[in-house]
Amino acid sequence: MIDGGGVIVRTERRRRYSDAEKATIVAESLRPDLTVTSVARRHGIAKSVIYNWRANRREAEAIAREALEFIPCGQFVATSERTSVSEIIPEEPEPSVGPLAYPSGEGRTRFS
Repeated sequence: MIDGGGVIVRTERRRRYSDAEKATIVAESLRPDLTVTSVARRHGIAKSVIYNWRANRREAEAIAREALEFIPCGQFVATSERTSVSEIIPEEPEPSVGPLAYPSGEGRTRFS
């Protein structure tokens, strides 16, 4: 939109599409009898938006096909009723990777 002084003024806001709307538009764009350009014109959006949504869909489908990997996060220990905590957990914990480094803000690094 151009105001009286010849300056381009945009008053419209970026439109937000629900996941269902995106899925419908992407499915429409994948039809062999339609082009992305015609679908974009029909819905009043840029072709690049539809191409981005299609890429996001492909990526999500690829992730959904991947096998889940089990990552152990703890250890179960068989004990009797008389086993004390000190027998299970050692006095000295295993060493960590190393000290944590924090930037001090003065160009130096502080270690904990």
